Formats: sequence, structure tokens, C-alpha cells
Amino acid sequence: MAEPVPLAAAVYPESDGKPVESKQHYEAARYVMGVFHARFGDSADYASNHGLYYKEGNPRKVVVPDVYWVADKPYHMPPTYLLWEEGRVPNFVLELASASTKQRDAGKKRKIYARLGVKDYFRFDPVGGLMTPGLQGLRLNGSKYEPVPAVPLVNGGSSVYSAELKLDLRAWDGPVPKLRFYDPATGRLLPSEAEARLAAERNADELVRANAALREQLAAAEAAARGATPPAAGEP
Repeated sequence: MAEPVPLAAAVYPESDGKPVESKQHYEAARYVMGVFHARFGDSADYASNHGLYYKEGNPRKVVVPDVYWVADKPYHMPPTYLLWEEGRVPNFVLELASASTKQRDAGKKRKIYARLGVKDYFRFDPVGGLMTPGLQGLRLNGSKYEPVPAVPLVNGGSSVYSAELKLDLRAWDGPVPKLRFYDPATGRLLPSEAEARLAAERNADELVRANAALREQLAAAEAAARGATPPAAGEP
């Protein structure tokens, strides 16, 4: 019988070593991480494609979520998430479907996440044609997941609420399926980093134009005041 590996000798790789499936997978994960950074900052922990080990001493007991999020835990994005050291199970996990992973995401990973106690487990198809519907949410009820109802949108998309994030995930089909978060409290979609940067640049340009117009108005008012003839003595 093989001797058990001493706990101190166990090695826990940072990821599964597999490359990102496609540009669409990369962009979807990047968008989600950007929103988490902008919205939660250092008040939550989150990472993408990091190994989550759930049994000390056994590096084979691992899952690699495409994105995970842990509430009320200071941000530090460890190179590996060792559950027995971190002490907190992720509240939210998002898996991005691919031809090679979709069955495992729907089967084995689903069972592992349920057993660990991940409250919200969501899946999204960033390339199209791999899942129907392309956005699916599950909510843990006891020891089993139950589907979160999807709300159809008037523009053809669908919306699924994450109780852990207190945000909707919204998706639209198309040549490149699109994923966005929606904040029910403000009634607004949450932009990507590029979209937020472009909006900030536009706001800055508008502010510059507004300041220039104000300076012109003040200059015109001063010029008019300097050119006004003072009233003659005795005139009212």
C-alpha cells in the first residue's frame, strides 16, 4: 500500500495549466473581474482561473472556477485558494462554457460546488451554441441546486438574479453573446472597464467644453460692464 503524502509535502498548483479557451472567454472573465474590482474593491475576494483546493493533503481534490467571489473577505487573490486556510467557501461562482468543459460544469463541478456550499452557481456561454439558454443560474437550497428563473428582456436578452451579488446577470445572443451585470437598485447596466473609461473621457470633454463656455460668458459680461457709460451727475 502506498504511503500517504505528508500534508507539508503536498504541492498545490496555481491553476490547471490549460490556456484560455477563446478571446470571448477571456473578455467575459475580464469584464466580470473588472466589475468586481470597481464595485467591491478590497471589501471582497475574487479571482479568475485559480485552483480551489478543498481537501488538505490531496492536490487532486481541486476545481478551477473561471471566476469566483467571496463576500466580506478582504481582497488578496491568493495564487491558490486553500479552503482549509481561507476558511470561507466562495459565495458565487461563474463558469464559462466550452466544448471541452460544459459537461463537467453541468455535472461533476455542480456536485462539488453544492457539496462545498457555494450559494450561487452561474454558467454562461460566451461563444454561443453550447448551452440553451446561454445564461443559467442556480441557487443552493439545502444540499441541492435549484434553477433561478430567467426573466426575458424586451430586446431579446434574458436576466437572472444573483442573491449573493445582489445583481442581475444579463445576456444577449448574437454573433458574440454579451454578458453584463445590471444593478436593480440604480436601474443601470454596469460597464466594462473600457466602457467606463470611455464614459469618463466623454464626461471630461463635456466638462472642458462647459468650462470654456462659462469663461466666454464671464469675459463677455466683464467686457460689457467695462464698456457701459456711467450715469451723469444728478441722473437717477
